Amino acid sequence: MDSALMQVVSAEISRKYGEIIMALRTRSAHKITPTAARKRPSVRLCGGGSNRPDRGNKNLAPQGPVRAGKGHSIFFDIFLIFKLLYRRIHAYIYAGSDINAKAERRAMKSPILYFAYGSNMNPFRMAQRCPGASALGVAILRNYRLAERLYADIDFQEGAEVHGVLFMISEQNLRSLDAREGYPKVYRRMWLPVEFNGESYLAVTYEMTAATKAARSGKRYPEEYRKICSEGARFYRVKNNFTTRRKRA
Repeated sequence: MDSALMQVVSAEISRKYGEIIMALRTRSAHKITPTAARKRPSVRLCGGGSNRPDRGNKNLAPQGPVRAGKGHSIFFDIFLIFKLLYRRIHAYIYAGSDINAKAERRAMKSPILYFAYGSNMNPFRMAQRCPGASALGVAILRNYRLAERLYADIDFQEGAEVHGVLFMISEQNLRSLDAREGYPKVYRRMWLPVEFNGESYLAVTYEMTAATKAARSGKRYPEEYRKICSEGARFYRVKNNFTTRRKRA
């Protein structure tokens, strides 16, 4: 299980745990009358004056415990919650998405935030690829580092950070980025939290697939590509390795 998956699973478990606690509190405030406390069926006196149920009348015969039903079972509710959690984790692993489909649809309903850390930081290139996109400013992606694999890439590394530019884009812009980045074969789409103006926001960004990382490992940036990235970094005053020219070995 990779680190990104662990982050999603941890967040999902925390959210579900909160829902369980709220459900338990709600049920404590609205207790259902226990079956044992319910009024027993009425009986009539039989011969001999003893109080025995009339076995000839089925309506008056002692009844077994009345089942409350699935809707009144806390354990059944907990079972459903964990079943839903399992399905979401399963979808994450086998559908190839970086967050469950429901969360992605929820993010897509609002204005989409896109975190650029490579050539798309360049305002001229971004204007060509995503007309109408708005640059919000410099943002930080925590626990990732910038990697050089012919083109810009990111790798998970605890304690590291990647500085880039946060854009507000449309769904059409996102489809355009998917095509430009070679999604899903070359790059995979990631929904990750980024920091902007002291607040955390969920933004889409791209990371190379495992196959692409292996194929491009050790390859340096082309000079033209580095120039485009450097211009964008300087334009928005982004602090990353594009603003410092590396010496070739």
